[in-house]
Amino acid sequence: MNALDACDNTSIFDVQHTSIFVEAEVVPCRQSVVLTWNTYQGWTNVIAEQQIWLGINGGTLAQVANASVSNSSFEVENVVDGATYCFEVRAVEAVTGAVAKSNQMCLSVDVFQSAEGMFLKNVSVTGSGDVELSWEWNPLAELVEFQVLRSEQNAGYQPVATQAATPPLSATNTYADAASGATAGKVFYKIETRDVCDSVLMTNYGSTIYLTAEAMPGNLNVLNWTAFDIENASVNAYTVHKIEGGSSSQLDMVGSGTTNYEDSYSPTSIESAQACYYVVASSNVIAQNGQIITQESHSNTACVEQAARIYAPNAFVPEGFNQEFRPLIVLGDIASYEMRIFDRYGQEVFTTNDPETGWLGQKNGKNLAQGIYAYIIKVSQANGKTTEKRGTVLLIR
Repeated sequence: MNALDACDNTSIFDVQHTSIFVEAEVVPCRQSVVLTWNTYQGWTNVIAEQQIWLGINGGTLAQVANASVSNSSFEVENVVDGATYCFEVRAVEAVTGAVAKSNQMCLSVDVFQSAEGMFLKNVSVTGSGDVELSWEWNPLAELVEFQVLRSEQNAGYQPVATQAATPPLSATNTYADAASGATAGKVFYKIETRDVCDSVLMTNYGSTIYLTAEAMPGNLNVLNWTAFDIENASVNAYTVHKIEGGSSSQLDMVGSGTTNYEDSYSPTSIESAQACYYVVASSNVIAQNGQIITQESHSNTACVEQAARIYAPNAFVPEGFNQEFRPLIVLGDIASYEMRIFDRYGQEVFTTNDPETGWLGQKNGKNLAQGIYAYIIKVSQANGKTTEKRGTVLLIR
């Protein structure tokens, strides 16, 4: 401002001052607002500070940052979609502390929401061997697609599925991997997303629990499994389950540090000896917002079949109480059977493939003499195991 008299003489205040004018632009893919302004001009002293003032949704303006005195732009990050932001830039003169305010710039923010904060919640194996994944993400995220990634070593992940992320999105999502290989070993997973800004995000990893079951001497089935392993989660306990005769029952609960179990069975029970097992981990998963989610993760189902046991009498009396020589076979699921009887000269006198058919001490329908005869009994099970028993039996007349 300058004053002139009638003779065009100016006042002593003839230094030109330039006010601050601020503009704002939303950057949707960065979730930010960029402010630009012209710096204040006309002070005798330099500018000491440039302050950024902000009010949200009609709130009182407050200083949120300082901009360098040499800059005329500033980026406000992590703005909230749908909120109204009002900005003001203030310059402060050195020495005097004089303050110059810009215009107040207000605008409603419309930014792209990402899947930031998404996490893999659970990895669980079904009874059929599929792996069920569940994860959570921001249902308002503007995504293009997501991929299910799989690995056997928690490295070198490869996509096994790519799907479009079609709105409206759900906060909780699931996917079933039918070709997982979870019945052959431990499998790792991650979920990867790509949004409309081409930003790629990846979840924490999670793996399956791999269970093995082995038939051991002493009427024992021994179970071993890999520890529960989901990043940002912890296991509370494991429960061991047995499937016997088509019905499932819980055998026991073991601590979080235990990954093995021994199940003893009755040798007279074929169903018990041919059982299947699975393990369930109870765990706590910590979400990105700090929420603790309790859930259960199932292992694969592992089956075990004890080897067939052959018990044969050492003597029989065709005309007496024990009239035939027939072995007792326990525990085996018989796929094929063969019994051969030989005399002392090594000549075969009898053979059968029927486990219910015994030897009556005859050859071609004629009684053989009292004496010792050799036998070979072979049993093949449905699982491919073969059990063989050799010995002698006394034929008594």
